[in-house]
Amino acid sequence: MKKIALLLAMTMLISGCSVQAGSMAESSSSVSSQTEENPTSLLKVLDESNSTMSSPQTILPEEKKEDENMQSAMLKKAAELLDLYRKENSGNSMLSPASLYAAIGLAANGAEGKTLEQIEQFLGMSTKNTNKVYQSLQDDSVLKTANSVWYRDKANNLKAGSLTPKKEFRNTAENFYHAEFFECDFTSPSTVGRMNQWASGHTDGMIPEIVSSLEPNTAMALLNALLFEGLWIQPYDKSQVKEEAFTLFDGSAIQAEMLCSKESVYMENDKAVGFMKAYQDGYSFAAVLPKKTGAFTLEELSLDTLLESASSGYEVYTKLPKFSFSSGDSLVELLKEAGVTDAFQEGTADFSKLFDEETPIWIGDVVQKTKIELSESGTKAAAVTSVMFMARAAMIPETMRREVYLDRPFAFLIMKDNLEIPLFVGVVENPKAE
Repeated sequence: MKKIALLLAMTMLISGCSVQAGSMAESSSSVSSQTEENPTSLLKVLDESNSTMSSPQTILPEEKKEDENMQSAMLKKAAELLDLYRKENSGNSMLSPASLYAAIGLAANGAEGKTLEQIEQFLGMSTKNTNKVYQSLQDDSVLKTANSVWYRDKANNLKAGSLTPKKEFRNTAENFYHAEFFECDFTSPSTVGRMNQWASGHTDGMIPEIVSSLEPNTAMALLNALLFEGLWIQPYDKSQVKEEAFTLFDGSAIQAEMLCSKESVYMENDKAVGFMKAYQDGYSFAAVLPKKTGAFTLEELSLDTLLESASSGYEVYTKLPKFSFSSGDSLVELLKEAGVTDAFQEGTADFSKLFDEETPIWIGDVVQKTKIELSESGTKAAAVTSVMFMARAAMIPETMRREVYLDRPFAFLIMKDNLEIPLFVGVVENPKAE
């Protein structure tokens, strides 16, 4: 299990690159297209490739086999998730499996019964093991992680709607996920600002907003943030940056800044070829190029067998376009299609381990936003995942419900605090008239 945390961080990058199918650069023709009869395992290749940056680690045969089995399962899951995401989202796309697993794994600690069973089936491991995996994902000079739990405080505008996280859930969140706890009023606009400030602060401003608004019957929000900032061990210099053609799926070509280099780790299976380029401090970037042109899914590329074929000692001439993009959407339908259904249904979801109070709780939304910037010096990527728990609307007093629709002529005032005279007052009869 020692390498799982590294794998989860890597899948954020591996599964996120929207790779255009095409041919290898002509300069790569000297590279052998055959892998060794007994390809070196990914773990060993990464250890050898980055050996100058980290101390050797003794891994027992049983542990290594367990690691490799888990790596294979996680790669398949990452491919499955991004393929599901791309069904509904065209263009460049990226997910962070590590961030999603952290948020859903933390939520699982409040679940029971069939709800818990479905979540654990999605995670591919027990909640207990998920907690241990995330606990091993410690901050270093390249990867920063953070979690927070936002819950309804006792002084909120809903009065009797206050909720108290169970002691066991809180202990798990703090001890395994190092989560911060915030009491808040989900009916106050300031809470939206505080949550977005938290997300921005833990992603160096790359994800400035994770919440646009909050439903008044929100019971709890779980936020996970990841910030990856890896510098290449061998950065590209100006002579290695060239303007060249990049062919799109429809056959048209655009000009892109290509980063050209010679690498040593090569990968190949019957569906794709690729290479690895090392970051400092034990992280790597894996590029995957389908052998066939045209549309493709990650599942059909068999990422697990491709990475298993990774072998060093080659001269791999590579071209990698600089790119920068953001991605993000609700993941509810993705999770439902992956088998997590009960958690989103009021009256069916069982999150009885979440609060001291006995009240129906279910997940209203799961949103993930990501951003990546790849350049000559390295790669910067961030993700924030939010899980919103809802409480039965009956908890909200009817007197709280108000509607004001300015869909006919209206008046307005502009006031200054402690000044009795309005600064401005007016009437709007036609909002489009100048």
